[in-house]
Amino acid sequence: MSGPHAAQNIEPLLTTWRLLQSVRSVTLTVWNGAAGAFQAQGTGSVAIEVVGASQMVVRERGRWTDPRGSGAHFTDALRWTLDHNAGMLRLQHLRRGPEVPVTVLELVADGAGGLIPLGPHLCGEDRYEGSLRLLDAEVEVSWRVTGPKKNLEIRRRYR
Repeated sequence: MSGPHAAQNIEPLLTTWRLLQSVRSVTLTVWNGAAGAFQAQGTGSVAIEVVGASQMVVRERGRWTDPRGSGAHFTDALRWTLDHNAGMLRLQHLRRGPEVPVTVLELVADGAGGLIPLGPHLCGEDRYEGSLRLLDAEVEVSWRVTGPKKNLEIRRRYR
């Protein structure tokens, strides 16, 4: 392995990778960060498409509901890449298609058995600070989104 983070223990990356391959459902929760108030929740199914030894596409399909019970359907496609050379796990959003992925999170081992992000994802004036935690048989990906018109906390919990 080579690269700036490759010397660190890759086991947390492999553990996360194996767990991601087994997920079948997702729960999404959004809070208004300024008020700390619940804004919406989504639940859905997950289909995993493994592409070679180092990539998988996660396709989500479900339904959003707000506090009043109103709802809407959602679909999403995300690509995870395990980069052994860089010692990194990368998450890309495929909203523009697989040929034009948007990298939204890059994680490396923290040396204590966990993963830490390399930095925030910037989208225009908005800042997306992501993190990942393993919770028993679940993977939780959380975001803190701040910007001139945004102050949100978003949690995706995969089972």
